[in-house]
Amino acid sequence: GGGDGWEWKERVNVLLPTGDNLIYQHQSSGPTIANAAHEGAHIIEGHQHGQFEIQYRQSVNKRYWALISGCLIDADAYAFAYGKLFPKKPVIGCSAVIDGEPVLIAMPRDRKGRYTGKLGSNVPNLGR
Repeated sequence: GGGDGWEWKERVNVLLPTGDNLIYQHQSSGPTIANAAHEGAHIIEGHQHGQFEIQYRQSVNKRYWALISGCLIDADAYAFAYGKLFPKKPVIGCSAVIDGEPVLIAMPRDRKGRYTGKLGSNVPNLGR
């Protein structure tokens, strides 16, 4: 599926400038941080609408991280009506990897739940 020129990938592997492997994937089977340690790579996942977090795990030789990036959905849209009664509501946010480290970027919302157009205070200054 997808539009012209688009191709769906279950996962994409990237080599970071630090030499670490990073896996981007839609969803993990089981805890994302456990999968990062199992794969011997960092993981970024985007399926978990109600989570927005970075978890770390340390082995004898290496530190792994797993980033769950929140989402950009309109929770009031009919397509997401199934989540109306879910206790974990969608967290509007995005993420980045800067110098090999994960960063969560909060996207503040107004009282009506709409994105304000400003980024959270945790966003690093990237030469703006």
